[in-house]
Amino acid sequence: MSREARAMVEELRAQTPPPGAEARFTGMPASRVDIVDMIGERALWMGLLVAVVSALVLFLAFRSLAVPLITVATRALSLLAAFGVITLIFQYGVGAGPLGFETVGAVDANFPVLIVAIAFGLAMDYQVFLLSRVRERYLATGDPAEPTATALQRTAGTITSAGLLLAVLGLLGHRAWRRPAPSRDDQQAVASLEPQGR
Repeated sequence: MSREARAMVEELRAQTPPPGAEARFTGMPASRVDIVDMIGERALWMGLLVAVVSALVLFLAFRSLAVPLITVATRALSLLAAFGVITLIFQYGVGAGPLGFETVGAVDANFPVLIVAIAFGLAMDYQVFLLSRVRERYLATGDPAEPTATALQRTAGTITSAGLLLAVLGLLGHRAWRRPAPSRDDQQAVASLEPQGR
């Protein structure tokens, strides 16, 4: 939603209706202003709830105060960095030419909510995957340094591969889901499997 659209809606809503009348505003600009305001009012509480629940689950899983605090702090920093990049690209148009799109000067209001849900969830999933391996080795050896190196070595391939897969799918967009056109041989093979004359 552009600043101009918000200013127009706010200016219209500031007008005093005639005596005995009630003014109501509908349409895309008015609904977008309401949605952005609603998300803005609840975003902090949603972020706090996600952080507290995540920290509590990590505390119960690993019996450590440092692990949940460090994990939530690093996830928050990575989300802030992601929001910065998203704003630069989609709101200010940095790199819009090479990426093949035109910026509209704003980021959709639903986008940050999706990013928090998906990115925080995925990052937490891989963090738990890694920390579980660290804890297993720590309980087996009692050494605080060796388990970290071993866990990183054992999980790095899986975590990196999953991240690369998501990055490639994101870059390919719709092209990632296109299937090649069936060849003539494929069509003949399918036709030969169909029942002949009933």
